[in-house]
Amino acid sequence: MSPRKISAAEAKRQRAQLTAERTATPPPLPAEFTDWLRTSYRPQDEAARQLWPTTLLPLTEQTLLLSQIRGEEALRKHVTHLALYGAWRHRRGLTLDPRAAMNRRDVDEYTRTGMPGSSEKSRSDRRSRLRVLCDHLNPEQAPHAGVVIPREAIKPPYKTGEMQALIRAIQVQPTEEMVRRLCLCVGTGAGAGIDSPDLKLLDTTCVTDHGEDGIRIQVPGVHAREVWLLRDYEHLVRRGLHGLADGQPLIGRVKTRRNVAAAVYADAVLLGSLPKLEQSRLRTTWLATLMSRPVPLAVILTAAGLKSTRTLFDLLPHLTAPAGAVALRDGGAK
Repeated sequence: MSPRKISAAEAKRQRAQLTAERTATPPPLPAEFTDWLRTSYRPQDEAARQLWPTTLLPLTEQTLLLSQIRGEEALRKHVTHLALYGAWRHRRGLTLDPRAAMNRRDVDEYTRTGMPGSSEKSRSDRRSRLRVLCDHLNPEQAPHAGVVIPREAIKPPYKTGEMQALIRAIQVQPTEEMVRRLCLCVGTGAGAGIDSPDLKLLDTTCVTDHGEDGIRIQVPGVHAREVWLLRDYEHLVRRGLHGLADGQPLIGRVKTRRNVAAAVYADAVLLGSLPKLEQSRLRTTWLATLMSRPVPLAVILTAAGLKSTRTLFDLLPHLTAPAGAVALRDGGAK
């Protein structure tokens, strides 16, 4: 089931809910923590220790009280950060009122200039913890927490029976030109993973027919790569190339058209219960075919022009894996 897309109104409602949660009155601090803070805690830093508890305890306790942090261990981890930040503010003559003191601008300035000799990691950790408190006390200044909008689910590959039916259908169109264009779109999509942006860049100089040795496609552009066509689709591409002049675009007459494959499929005559033709699903079908064969992962990524395996992982639920023993012993070879 594909994730539901969130509308602008829904995103606004969720942001309002997050803000309301930030501004809600928090429960009291744990009694054990409060007792420890007031009677046992002492800063190790000499300057901060001189100001504890008279000057720094009110800032520390009130800030934590107004925050949403209630786990005792989590509260303890923020105490020293607050005490040292408060000491820095005191030296500069800045207010120690919790809501005024806890703002991101001052926190960033403190971690940039007020921690001499500290490592970058120490600065980053303190900045992170203090920023959390700033956002709790002053939610209107905090960046909106990103409303998670699910990534669009990958379209499933065509089933074997669907591909066989589609291949038959595209070869019995009203005109030979329509057959030619469909053969190129389907053949390069399911046979070499060519998507619509790739397709509009291809001309006859990008495709080399080596006869019995196969068909090689040189994809230009941002995702330039070399792909060898799957044997099962060679006859379609050869039919699609027939009659094209040297240097002629495979589809259309210019390379600036948008979504050329969709325009071709819109003219196709597909009767009965045939699935809709989509270039993205043809590419997915090609990927699924390679993933079901003993093809090295690096080869698949290079041929597909992919920089990560995320798409391949998204495809896993749509694949039928061979028995574990067979796959592990001989790569699934029959």
